[in-house]
Amino acid sequence: MKSIGVIQGQSLRGTLGGDAPLADVLSTRARLRFGPGPFTGDLHDTLVKRDIARGAPAGAIERARAVSEGRGLVVLAGQQPALWGGPLYSLYKLIAAIDIAAWLEARAGVPVLPVFWIVGDDSDFGEVSSIWLPTSQGRIVKVRDEEVPPSGTCIGTLPASRQRTLLQAHAETWREHPRGAEIWATFSAALEEVDTWAAAQAAIFHRLLPEDPFLVVDGGDPALLDVAQDFLRGPNARTVAMLLEEGAVEARAAGIEPAFEADLATRMLFRIDGDQRKAVDGAPGASELLAPNVLLRPCLQDWVFPNLATICGPSEIRYRMQLGPLYRALAVSEPVRLPRLHALLVPPIAPEPDAALDGYGPLLEDPAAWIDRRVAESMPTSLIADLGNLRDHLRTEAARLGGQARGLDPSLDQLFESAAGKADYQLDRMLEGVRGKVRHRLLQSRPLWSGLVDFLRPRDREQERVLSLGTPFLSDAGTGEGLRREAARSRDALLSGDDPRAAQAVLLLDAWHLPEEDRS
Repeated sequence: MKSIGVIQGQSLRGTLGGDAPLADVLSTRARLRFGPGPFTGDLHDTLVKRDIARGAPAGAIERARAVSEGRGLVVLAGQQPALWGGPLYSLYKLIAAIDIAAWLEARAGVPVLPVFWIVGDDSDFGEVSSIWLPTSQGRIVKVRDEEVPPSGTCIGTLPASRQRTLLQAHAETWREHPRGAEIWATFSAALEEVDTWAAAQAAIFHRLLPEDPFLVVDGGDPALLDVAQDFLRGPNARTVAMLLEEGAVEARAAGIEPAFEADLATRMLFRIDGDQRKAVDGAPGASELLAPNVLLRPCLQDWVFPNLATICGPSEIRYRMQLGPLYRALAVSEPVRLPRLHALLVPPIAPEPDAALDGYGPLLEDPAAWIDRRVAESMPTSLIADLGNLRDHLRTEAARLGGQARGLDPSLDQLFESAAGKADYQLDRMLEGVRGKVRHRLLQSRPLWSGLVDFLRPRDREQERVLSLGTPFLSDAGTGEGLRREAARSRDALLSGDDPRAAQAVLLLDAWHLPEEDRS
């Protein structure tokens, strides 16, 4: 996998650095964020033990211990658990958190632990029940868990066996790729060793990135929620509604439209009953196990961990901009909000354009138009020229004969014009027939081209929101090195102090297509 450039996006908004260079902001905050917190004692032991069972390496365990003892910091990212780990952006969040944590650790000289917070208590199954997997020819196929659980079921508690069954059913699609059998086996091994979707998310991450020292925690873990009960029961709905209105004013002042209505405060808590998440009606009972909604979850994360920076997608940056007054009221330190890695994966195309973004520019701007131009370039020039000459000849002769016929009867001229128009139509059909055959042969000889539009813009959506996070590993020797390099480049640009911009990396995948005769 190699980078062929970046696509510049909109200006980054929403960090907490003001006009100071972001590198300096992070370093200053690092000196102020130390101290013991809830992530200690039994909670530390329980969460770390769970993640060790899912593959957490020694480096993560050492850093987690430092954090629990008040001498380490955290960089946090998070997402709901999803089928086979979910789409690419979940991976991009994690890799960005790993990179920022490593940079901070080197700069501040203290242990910094990347933490991925799984929102295992989320219950929106429809959002996470499907994923799109690319075939070796660049087309994409949808994989969906069709067994919808009862409404309110916590996604993190779903049996991992459901994911294993689907993985087995689609084994051939994975194995068509040069490294597909290896990556399929990686996912299979991860799913074999766990029992729930939350655990599967952690195991998949650790299997894909086995050397990276990050910790995965489940925000729906009863051990974590039990420690957080007093914190969650502290704020009341009326006060939180007022704080959201204050936050809306602050967000608008920063040029960002608020995401939350104040009445969301009345639904800021759920109660957990086994594997069910249910609404809280009235005052919660003293014995009920409560979980936060999207309002309180960020505050809870930063209460549990000494979090210096949260890796966010665009919508997260937007809604977190409104939570400043709530953080201050709860006496929780608000983290710096940093954008996740954005990357566009491009399958290798032949003949390959110049290996620079300029060479791929037309393809990325409009893949369908790019293919149309390749078809036009492949049209048989002599045949097209002869068809054009025939069209001109028929038009000329129809006009000449129509003029002769007009002398016999003026109405005959219209008849000849109509016949000439029908001949034009038939010639257009001939031309379209030739173009169709040329397109068919061209796409047969270059299978990746036939799936380019869907691969780059699957179902007219962002690629990173649709394609499986296993996609880059099918091409990149089973490692995340290409993405790590892009995360470092993105971080350097972000921390430079120059007007940072959200930039999308463009990565050319290598060895994507395995010829039929080479498949085993």
